Amino acid sequence: MDIGIHALGATRVVMVPANLDGVAVAALETALRGLIAAGTRNILCNFSQTAAVPQAALDMLLAVLRDLHRAQGQMAFCLMRPEVRAAFDAVGLTGLYRYYDHDEALRVEVLRELSAHFDEYADCHAVRLRRDADKTSVQLFLEFDGELKMSQVQRSIERIKAGLEAKLADSEVLIIPATGAPVAAQGGETACG
Repeated sequence: MDIGIHALGATRVVMVPANLDGVAVAALETALRGLIAAGTRNILCNFSQTAAVPQAALDMLLAVLRDLHRAQGQMAFCLMRPEVRAAFDAVGLTGLYRYYDHDEALRVEVLRELSAHFDEYADCHAVRLRRDADKTSVQLFLEFDGELKMSQVQRSIERIKAGLEAKLADSEVLIIPATGAPVAAQGGETACG
């Protein structure tokens, strides 16, 4: 069984299988321990497909977490259904792990990369995220200095886009020059600041 893993900056996002039977738990443990052995220190487990977590999976996650902490790493979880979160709460694991929304983690990476290019744009009005099965689309509404030529703006857009796509594996970035926030707010949209 293959466990889906993709990069989100220095973090590796692990797709937890929908059905955590014995085979899936063993495959997940192998994937997690392989990441640790390869030097990964930040792991985010995505539970969006998982309906239930058996005790064997909870025990395995606790053992892997101990090893990751010894290696000075950290593990977090995101997109847990209420029944999955309840299983973690029932065995007292809630205080040991961090819980995140995947989009929140992605927005942090986008803003971190934008800060590396702060001198190339005047303002960031909004970030929109849309996730498909295998790709995340990132739309940025950036305002540029009105005194710049369009060719200068385009070069800045290309540099920022290249930097973001290099940091965010399996992402497609679209930068939209803007003079204000988008008119209609959509799901997955936040202000930059």
